[in-house]
Amino acid sequence: NRSILVNIPRALLESRLQGASRFTGRRIAGDSELGALSRSVVRQIVDFGVSSRADTEERLMHATMDIISTTLDGELGAEAQANLEQHRLLLQVQRYMLAHLHEAGIDLEAIARAQNVSPRTLSRIFATEGTTPMRWLWRQRLAASHKLLSDGSVNNVTEAAFSVGFS
Repeated sequence: NRSILVNIPRALLESRLQGASRFTGRRIAGDSELGALSRSVVRQIVDFGVSSRADTEERLMHATMDIISTTLDGELGAEAQANLEQHRLLLQVQRYMLAHLHEAGIDLEAIARAQNVSPRTLSRIFATEGTTPMRWLWRQRLAASHKLLSDGSVNNVTEAAFSVGFS
């Protein structure tokens, strides 16, 4: 099992693929259909060697770049879809947490169970926001307590705290 390192000038890749800067140091998996095609083409070109005709080399380079950029674009699409699904889950969990803000007993396991995901998954999706699920919940409770105190809905801090789930 061997690897081939392909160094593509950024400007050349960006001319074919928007967002190419996200592909720095990218490994193309050979087990996907497009990855297998790219692998095969690059290996054949490496084995082919240097052509004596400059126009042949130029045409091969352009064809290879089209195949590689198409492969990377396919991987970008899969990553974008995964990120979109992760963001949707994050918003769904946040809505659930806000709806249950007043419940003092809500914890990571209860939230995960209600959303049919693992506590680890919850932690990972909140990590993309630079926080944890419980820290996010705590901040929401603080903001809600502040709002209750500011608009006079409660008479004191203790009442505000209990009404938003602090115990």
